[in-house]
Amino acid sequence: MSQQRTITLKAETKQRGFPLSGRVRGFTVSVDEPQLLGGTDRAPNPLEYLLLSQAGCLSIVIGMLAEKRKVRLEEVSVEASSNFELEGFLAGESVGLREIRLKVGLRSDEDLGTLRSLVEEAERVCPVRNTLSAKLHIEVERLQ
Repeated sequence: MSQQRTITLKAETKQRGFPLSGRVRGFTVSVDEPQLLGGTDRAPNPLEYLLLSQAGCLSIVIGMLAEKRKVRLEEVSVEASSNFELEGFLAGESVGLREIRLKVGLRSDEDLGTLRSLVEEAERVCPVRNTLSAKLHIEVERLQ
């Protein structure tokens, strides 16, 4: 019987105005908002990081599966895009992204069927895609 391994992921932010500082493992990243939303427009906003997470995850999974299958790839590109309903958000409504559009580009000498199969499998196993498409329980420890 194989033993399951689990890793714990953690991210933290601190804000005193914009941009705010975020930490993930030993990395410091900035999170901001466009000036239209009160930010300084010096870093991506949280939804842009979400799109980048989806694009990055799918790219990584495609690369890992290609290596496992011995499929030669010269380049993998993934573009993630979405629309955000700003008016509802500014009016205090609970809004979020309704869809994420992904455009995958592969540069390779492999046949189209092999590449399509690779992308289909990557879509199926991509952790970010699976997280975003699932009903995820989010627990918030409130101030006491």
